[in-house]
Amino acid sequence: MMRKVKPLSTVQEAAWRARVEGLSAQVGVSCPRVEFVDGGMVTGASYHPFSDRLKIRVKWIAAAGGDPSSRAATALLSHELGHKADRRFVWFSLALVVVCCAGLLSAVWFADGVWPALGAVLATVVVLTPVFHQREFRADDVAADTAGVRGVVEWFRVAPGGSAAGLFHPSDAARVIRQELRSGRPAEWVAFEGDLEDRRVEGRRRVVACWRELCASAWGVVQRPFDRRKRPWSCALILLGVGLVAAYLFTGEWRLLALALGAPVLFGVVGFLVYFVVPGWRLSSADGCASLRVVPRRSVPGVYEVRGYSRWPRTASTGVAADGFVDDLLGAVDTHGVTLVARFAAEGLREKYIRRFLFEDAPLNLCQTLSVGKAHWFLVRPPRKVMGRGVS
Repeated sequence: MMRKVKPLSTVQEAAWRARVEGLSAQVGVSCPRVEFVDGGMVTGASYHPFSDRLKIRVKWIAAAGGDPSSRAATALLSHELGHKADRRFVWFSLALVVVCCAGLLSAVWFADGVWPALGAVLATVVVLTPVFHQREFRADDVAADTAGVRGVVEWFRVAPGGSAAGLFHPSDAARVIRQELRSGRPAEWVAFEGDLEDRRVEGRRRVVACWRELCASAWGVVQRPFDRRKRPWSCALILLGVGLVAAYLFTGEWRLLALALGAPVLFGVVGFLVYFVVPGWRLSSADGCASLRVVPRRSVPGVYEVRGYSRWPRTASTGVAADGFVDDLLGAVDTHGVTLVARFAAEGLREKYIRRFLFEDAPLNLCQTLSVGKAHWFLVRPPRKVMGRGVS
């Protein structure tokens, strides 16, 4: 939940209005009346075509850093002005709503039972959804032409859900993918993925890296088997083993005992196969003692997750080599200006990533977007500008 933010000053409001005027001239429309509104959600802005008003949420401005010239702000404002430039499509949408409402009322008044009315509602939703999706896509085209695909991505990162969330808005990932297909992927992402492709390990080194990741995961389970994330699997394995041993004691069938002893091995083999086929780039240090995977997170374009970082044997020399291996990867990250995220159960590893590799706690909205179901906490390393040989 965001903290309550202060209203904008007169100077800040003037700066945002001036930015809207400049972008209106660039898009080729007259400047709408700009209003600054409060609200419980960080949904950016909304354009109201019949009153010709552009409402900008103060909370979004605060979350975006308050700079009206930033790429995120440029993309947001250009998107809303794109709706004004597409006013004929607004009239078409309004006419479609009227037709669908007329069909719904007809079904309610002239048909018996509830099913015709429900069918009319469903038909209305089915018809309107692609219409409004197309409306958002067309406004995104204007935003991408003005701020670039990278600007659209930065806009979405301020508040996942873009300018609004709901059935009549496509997902952020679908909107960015459309712009990538239309304008091409940002060169930084293409170059970074090409760099990862060059570093990818295959053959025997990949097999060793997969086993190392599996052993590191198993050791983590042994150390803390009842963490919230590990508890279901630990309980399932314990119950399976206890059940098979009890069945052996009751029946005397030695195959049940062999199965109980072999269950961890079976889980290990399955785990290895899973690690072997999962997506992403598997990287390894020069001495082969450290490895990790880098996985693109398609739900947040331009974000890459570090997974399965492990090192064995854990000696001082391998520690130095592993740190150098990670530093080399972070150098490529900074060069191409991409964002890394990581999720760790071990507190010691989390502290090292914050202290040694300059990660920080990810904001709640990013954690919710990266999570499936219940939100999990992530670390994030935002893009950093390279200055000379150092990093700012």
